[in-house]
Amino acid sequence: MVYEEFVTPSDLEILEALGIEPESLDGESSTRVIKVDDGADDSIIVSYDVPGRSVRLQWMKAQKVLVDLFREAAVLMRIQADADTSLILFDFRTQDSSGRLTIQVRPELSIRESDLMR
Repeated sequence: MVYEEFVTPSDLEILEALGIEPESLDGESSTRVIKVDDGADDSIIVSYDVPGRSVRLQWMKAQKVLVDLFREAAVLMRIQADADTSLILFDFRTQDSSGRLTIQVRPELSIRESDLMR
């Protein structure tokens, strides 16, 4: 199997697109965390480890975890933002499968995930 690098936008690109600055996780420069709060009870925490090619997503309501996803084999992270919608997209690929995790942070929080066999 061929190793694929996990390509991510810079912290500045994320800040400019989402208005949210990624933080380091426990002082680890390679692990970044993006926290999104909807202003009500819902929040999403996305952490990603570039050398480890992993992504974790936690969706919480009033401090209670509703969804906790962990995926490996990440190859690409993108941000799509316009006046109406802001998305964080992660693409995953292995020898046997490919998938995408789409996190909508505006206008409301939502998650879509797919994983397809190749």
